[in-house]
Amino acid sequence: METQLAKWEFAMARTQMVPGDEGRAEAIAATSVLLEAAGHARNEETEAFFENQDARPASTKSGFDEPPA
Repeated sequence: METQLAKWEFAMARTQMVPGDEGRAEAIAATSVLLEAAGHARNEETEAFFENQDARPASTKSGFDEPPA
Protein backbone atom coordinates (compact mmCIF):
# COMPACT_ATOMS: atom_id res chain seq x y z
CA MET A 1 0.00 0.00 0.00
CA GLU A 2 2.80 2.42 0.87
CA THR A 3 4.48 1.76 -2.46
CA GLN A 4 1.27 2.55 -4.33
CA LEU A 5 0.83 5.73 -2.29
CA ALA A 6 4.37 6.85 -3.17
CA LYS A 7 3.72 6.17 -6.86
CA TRP A 8 0.47 8.13 -6.63
CA GLU A 9 2.22 11.09 -4.97
CA PHE A 10 4.85 11.04 -7.72
CA ALA A 11 2.15 10.95 -10.40
CA MET A 12 0.35 13.91 -8.79
CA ALA A 13 3.59 15.93 -8.73
CA ARG A 14 4.34 14.93 -12.31
CA THR A 15 0.87 16.06 -13.39
CA GLN A 16 1.81 19.60 -12.44
CA MET A 17 5.12 19.38 -14.33
CA VAL A 18 3.96 17.62 -17.51
CA PRO A 19 1.47 19.65 -19.51
CA GLY A 20 -1.39 18.10 -21.39
CA ASP A 21 -3.04 14.75 -21.33
CA GLU A 22 0.07 12.65 -20.62
CA GLY A 23 0.39 13.77 -17.01
CA ARG A 24 -3.34 13.63 -16.46
CA ALA A 25 -3.55 10.07 -17.80
CA GLU A 26 -0.69 9.01 -15.54
CA ALA A 27 -2.42 10.57 -12.53
CA ILE A 28 -5.69 8.81 -13.33
CA ALA A 29 -3.93 5.46 -13.74
CA ALA A 30 -2.02 5.92 -10.48
CA THR A 31 -5.22 6.86 -8.66
CA SER A 32 -6.94 3.76 -9.97
CA VAL A 33 -4.09 1.51 -8.80
CA LEU A 34 -4.01 3.23 -5.40
CA LEU A 35 -7.75 2.78 -4.89
CA GLU A 36 -7.50 -0.87 -5.88
CA ALA A 37 -4.64 -1.44 -3.42
CA ALA A 38 -6.58 0.34 -0.66
CA GLY A 39 -9.64 -1.80 -1.32
CA HIS A 40 -7.54 -4.95 -1.22
CA ALA A 41 -5.93 -3.91 2.07
CA ARG A 42 -9.33 -3.09 3.56
CA ASN A 43 -10.73 -6.47 2.53
CA GLU A 44 -7.77 -8.25 4.14
CA GLU A 45 -8.23 -6.27 7.36
CA THR A 46 -11.96 -6.98 7.40
CA GLU A 47 -11.42 -10.70 6.87
CA ALA A 48 -8.80 -10.78 9.64
CA PHE A 49 -11.15 -8.91 11.98
CA PHE A 50 -13.97 -11.39 11.50
CA GLU A 51 -11.61 -14.35 11.79
CA ASN A 52 -10.49 -12.96 15.14
CA GLN A 53 -14.10 -12.57 16.29
CA ASP A 54 -14.57 -16.33 16.13
CA ALA A 55 -11.49 -16.80 18.33
CA ARG A 56 -12.80 -14.55 21.12
CA PRO A 57 -14.49 -16.04 24.18
CA ALA A 58 -18.29 -15.84 24.10
CA SER A 59 -18.36 -13.49 27.10
CA THR A 60 -16.46 -10.77 25.20
CA LYS A 61 -18.47 -10.89 21.97
CA SER A 62 -20.85 -8.00 21.42
CA GLY A 63 -23.91 -10.13 20.69
CA PHE A 64 -25.35 -7.62 18.25
CA ASP A 65 -26.00 -10.34 15.68
CA GLU A 66 -27.76 -12.61 18.13
CA PRO A 67 -31.53 -12.42 18.65
CA PRO A 68 -32.66 -11.29 22.10
CA ALA A 69 -33.28 -14.10 24.58
